[in-house]
Amino acid sequence: MILTPRNTRIAKPHIPLAAPTPGSWILEGGGGGGATVVPVLIIGFGINNGDVGFNVGPMLPAPRSGTLTRLIAVIKVSDTTACWFNIERNGVQIFGSDIVLPAGAPAGAKVVTTGFSVTVAKDDIFTIDIDQGTANWQFVAQMEGT
Repeated sequence: MILTPRNTRIAKPHIPLAAPTPGSWILEGGGGGGATVVPVLIIGFGINNGDVGFNVGPMLPAPRSGTLTRLIAVIKVSDTTACWFNIERNGVQIFGSDIVLPAGAPAGAKVVTTGFSVTVAKDDIFTIDIDQGTANWQFVAQMEGT
């Protein structure tokens, strides 16, 4: 509460939420006031153990419908054996072949895959399978789109 000169209590003004970080929204359209702001669609997995297995990360529901067009994997810890993984939407593999993270890659190395388009419905479930790897592997795999 804030006290006015007459000692009358008034409520504090509403504090707005922070604006989205740069790059988290896309401006579609163009000049003339016809542009709309569309949030970016992101589905991402954090993997702290790259042992072979199915559905090894969280089962992630899509927050909204959209189209995924890019995958980026960022390596935190690699191993002397490459790590191969695939992501599934509702139990069906998205990529025709596994994404391969190279053996011995340094921390911060990125593997980017583009040239695909996956239509997503709100609440589609995404999972990640590791087809080759070891417990040493740690990475993040993130799919992005609009």
